[in-house]
Amino acid sequence: MAATVTLRNETGFDFVDISSEQRRCYKFPGGDQVVIDYPQWLSVAPSGGHRIVDLTGVCYYIPYKWISLTWFPRRDEPHFVR
Repeated sequence: MAATVTLRNETGFDFVDISSEQRRCYKFPGGDQVVIDYPQWLSVAPSGGHRIVDLTGVCYYIPYKWISLTWFPRRDEPHFVR
């Protein structure tokens, strides 16, 4: 299945199509977890952080030490700018 969200990337990060995944779940020590339904694009930074865009266009950053940061880009604005 090809990603249905057109990625707008203005960073130096490379993204791969992960639209074949129905759900992605990150589990953390202590039992916390972040679940992303219908992820579309993924970039893994050298630091280990993951940048993800889901089917609805919500953007996630899953860093190494904390749980999650999500955001909604404005219409026709880049999903990631740095």
